[in-house]
Amino acid sequence: MGTYKRFRSLCPYLSILYLLQSLASPAAARHVSEITLHSFCDQRHCEDGSHPNALAVGRDGAIYGATNGPYQGVGGAVFRLTNDGNGWRYSELFNFKGQKFSIPWGGLIIDTAGNLYGVSSDAKHKAVVYKLTPGPEGMPWIPTVLYRFCSKKPGCADGDMPTGLAYHGQSEGLPYDGQSPLFGTTPGGGLNGSGTAFELVFDQRKQRWKEDVIFNFGFNAGETPAPYGVLAIDKNGNLFGTTAEGGAYSNGAAFQLAKVNGVWTETVLHNFCSPNDCLDGLEPLTHMILDREGNLFGASLGGTSSTGQGVLFKIVPSGINSAFYVLHDFCVVDDCADGNIPTGALSLDHEGAVVGTTGDGGTSREGVAFRWKDKYQKVYDFCSQQDCLDGRDPGWGVIQGPGKALLGTTSEGGTTDAGTVFELE
Repeated sequence: MGTYKRFRSLCPYLSILYLLQSLASPAAARHVSEITLHSFCDQRHCEDGSHPNALAVGRDGAIYGATNGPYQGVGGAVFRLTNDGNGWRYSELFNFKGQKFSIPWGGLIIDTAGNLYGVSSDAKHKAVVYKLTPGPEGMPWIPTVLYRFCSKKPGCADGDMPTGLAYHGQSEGLPYDGQSPLFGTTPGGGLNGSGTAFELVFDQRKQRWKEDVIFNFGFNAGETPAPYGVLAIDKNGNLFGTTAEGGAYSNGAAFQLAKVNGVWTETVLHNFCSPNDCLDGLEPLTHMILDREGNLFGASLGGTSSTGQGVLFKIVPSGINSAFYVLHDFCVVDDCADGNIPTGALSLDHEGAVVGTTGDGGTSREGVAFRWKDKYQKVYDFCSQQDCLDGRDPGWGVIQGPGKALLGTTSEGGTTDAGTVFELE
């Protein structure tokens, strides 16, 4: 299933001040080279997995990720790519065969000791937060379930199906220390069944993790339902996110959660689809990121193009007086050559530019990678190679790799159409 279809089956949120920035014509594509580091399902019985998720880069320069496609027909796997000087080598760290929660989802967090943290679910969308610890050389990594959602509280009051993890310092590029709280959201569960924001805290005395629901969405009038995606956390500990539904116009919102006198409260920064024809976007498809100045960037559907193929936006957070800017309307050139349906998670490159991907559009209509720093530039057209050996549907975005390279995955394409890990430079 394509990434866009997976995202459209989920939900987001809320309201405030709207400013529409005048748009320049999309800039021509930067000329970069694409290198496929690994094509999945390239081993017998797909032992290396298929359909990879988002990536993370370790302090050792290795690339880590997970596949939600089958390992030998069952579940996914966590993998590592290392460069031995003669190319990138794939190694499996852990496979979920035989595990109840066998479908890893989203990206990984790497702590200072090299342990991995992530989210995995079962076929019924019940989920756990897990930790993988390196085992003896050549042996699988050791899994630990940190928390099991919707298992102890009636009606999933603790939340249902977390969509990613975040920690203080993540937006500044700091590594995770392995014991600080982990934050996240669930689009379902909670006291109102409309989702939660949660905090996972390590109890030093009991030497185990516990979960605290810090906010129940949609519990009171005017609150937004169904948050989705990884939270962005600023230097003051404020949490930022989006919902794809709800809000003043029922087409999603951007929100802030702040701890005031020990209680987490919500402020809606922007309600999507506020002007006529949803020129500011609707149903944000991915989480927001923070730049060094504290500005928020995100992407959504909607916009000025006749088919509403998406916008790239910026929010300058200031409570209910937050300023909102449309930076780019997708599919404003012939045949959506600039890309459309911006499903990929955004990130910052080594120059502080916003980089991301679209699940559709481009020359081959199989997605593009893009960059925005004062203007929009298409970086790469996927499926540029014969038989899409360079991949297609880059639905998980790109991240900054070692040096100037960008790293990412495609859900499909490659030698067996099961996805790739790629590098752009």
